[in-house]
Amino acid sequence: MNWDQIAGDWKQVKGAVRKKWGKLTDDDVDVIAGKRDILLDKIQERHGVVREDAEKELKAWEASLTIPIHIIPEEMAMTIEEYKKILQMAIGNEIAAHDFYKGVSEKTKDDNLRSIFSEMAEVVKKHKTFLEGFISGAKPLQFSTVVDYKVSETVEKPKLSINMKPADAIALVMKEEEDAMQMYQGLADSSANPEQGEMFLALARMKEGHKIKLEKLYTPMAFPEVW
Repeated sequence: MNWDQIAGDWKQVKGAVRKKWGKLTDDDVDVIAGKRDILLDKIQERHGVVREDAEKELKAWEASLTIPIHIIPEEMAMTIEEYKKILQMAIGNEIAAHDFYKGVSEKTKDDNLRSIFSEMAEVVKKHKTFLEGFISGAKPLQFSTVVDYKVSETVEKPKLSINMKPADAIALVMKEEEDAMQMYQGLADSSANPEQGEMFLALARMKEGHKIKLEKLYTPMAFPEVW
């Protein structure tokens, strides 16, 4: 949200301001009345921070407000710390996937499998770096909706084996992305906080995009007769 939106919704946003800067009084927020410079003055005065630090805190807080305040109850507005917790969970999932793929690539004797899993280890490593980039600014993720032909949903998840065929290796990775997508979608569906739900939905779309890319690799390998 930009400051004009925050100022316009000041009556609704006051509670979130008090939650973020707990030393501000009711009289303070009434005096501030949506004026950014006065809020900075009050943050400095009540919390004993220099102007530069107050500005950094305020900018980070502004960036964390992605849905108009008037449609979210004050107590449900997500803080930047809550965004970071969700991102850190997603990063942990990418680390686990990287370790899994890297471990398989190091154990298999099949050159094709080694190449596939090694490449996937690098891909999820990039996903991890990408997500870590949002930690500093803790801004919401945004991914476009893509056409999903649900190829993965028609495929059974193969058992991991060092002797598995390349198509099965792709299928395994594809199913892992599908599982992650469904997990994030489930978290989005069950979120009482609208902003949190949007965050999980964005992560679900990211995983859906990865799944669809893998499906494009899998289909000609699994059904070469139609290509």
